[in-house]
Amino acid sequence: MMQVVTRIFAVNIVLGLLALASILWSGPAVQVFALAGGAALVAWLLYIFAKGRPSAA
Repeated sequence: MMQVVTRIFAVNIVLGLLALASILWSGPAVQVFALAGGAALVAWLLYIFAKGRPSAA
């Protein structure tokens, strides 16, 4: 359970930093990088959650 909370917290921190970067540097390259980076990060998180925990045998 703590692993889930830790991953979500870490992703939220990075998403916040990407949002801050897109505000501070409003160039198109930064906007595209922030959008692509955020999408990839959320996709990774959803993939990890969809895989589920390995069962203890």
